[in-house]
Amino acid sequence: MPVEMRASLSGIGVYRPQRQVSAAELQSLGQDMSGAPEKRYFASEQETSVAMSVASAKAALEKAKLAPTDIGMLLFFSGIPDFEVPKDANLVLKELGAVNAAAWTLDTACASFITQLRAGEMLIRSGECEHVMLINTMHWVNRAVDKTQPYATLGDGSATVILSRAEGDTSVLGVVEKGEPEHFDFIKLHSPFATGKPEKISFSHDTKHGRFFLRNAADGAMAALEKANVGAGQIDWFIAHQTGLAMLRRWSNALGIDEAKNLNTFHETGNMSSVNIPYILHKYIYEEPKIVRGQKLLLFAVGAGLHVAAMVFEY
Repeated sequence: MPVEMRASLSGIGVYRPQRQVSAAELQSLGQDMSGAPEKRYFASEQETSVAMSVASAKAALEKAKLAPTDIGMLLFFSGIPDFEVPKDANLVLKELGAVNAAAWTLDTACASFITQLRAGEMLIRSGECEHVMLINTMHWVNRAVDKTQPYATLGDGSATVILSRAEGDTSVLGVVEKGEPEHFDFIKLHSPFATGKPEKISFSHDTKHGRFFLRNAADGAMAALEKANVGAGQIDWFIAHQTGLAMLRRWSNALGIDEAKNLNTFHETGNMSSVNIPYILHKYIYEEPKIVRGQKLLLFAVGAGLHVAAMVFEY
C-alpha cells in the first residue's frame, strides 16, 4: 500500500518594516482612528517588495532548517509589486539562490495565502514537490494609498510559509473558493498603463458591499466546515482576514465559533492583506505559542474581486 503524504507547515518567517506607526501619529495627521489598531508598519522606499519577501523567506528557511536549494516551487503574491514584467517572484528566486525552484504568481488579492496553501498541498500530495514556499508581501501604504482618504487600518509587511512533505492523511480537510464578481468594484486600483496617469486605490461606498460582508461573506467558511464534516465546536482556532475587529466578531458569531478562538494581530499590524493569516500563524506558533500540532484551524479570507476562500486545515 502506498504511504499517504500530507503537507506540513515546516517553517514560517516574517518581515516587519522598520517604521512602526502609532495611532497617535496618524491622528495628528487628521486620520479618523475609530476602530483602528494601536500600531501598524509602513514600508519605506528602500524596503522593496523583493527585499521584504527575501527577508521573510530567509527567516522561514531558518525555521524549517532548509536550504534555498531544497525548495521545489515558489507560490507568490505581492500587493503593489516592484515589477510588472517579469514578476517579483523570479527575482526573489535569484536573490535567495533557489536554483531548483520555479515560481508561480498566484493572486486572489487578500485571499491569496489560502489559494497558495491549497495549491501547495496539491503539489506535495501529488509527489511533484517535497518543499513548497508560499510568500505573501504587501507594500501598499506609501505606494498605492490616497492619503486624503482613510488608511489608518492598513499596514505593510511580508510573511513566508514553507510546506514540507510528511507522512499522514491530508492536512486540508475541506476547502471552498468562490468568486463574487458582482462586488468587483468594492476595491479597485486601475492600471496606470491603461489610464496613462498615476493611480491610487479606491474603495466603493455602495452599501451592497457592506451588506455582503455582514450577511453573506461567512457562508464560504460555513461551506468549508460542511465539506470537511467538521462542526464549528471542533475548530480549535479561527484565523481570518483582519479588516477590523468588529468584522472578526461578526464572522465568529455567524459561524458559531467562540470569539476566544479568534486569533488576530490587528492591534499591532492592522490589515496587511494576504500577509494577515501567515503572520498570525507565525505569531501564535512561535512568539506566543497557542497553536499546536493536530489542532484544526479554520482559515477564512475575502479578497478583492471579490474572491472568497475558506479552508479547514489540520496543523
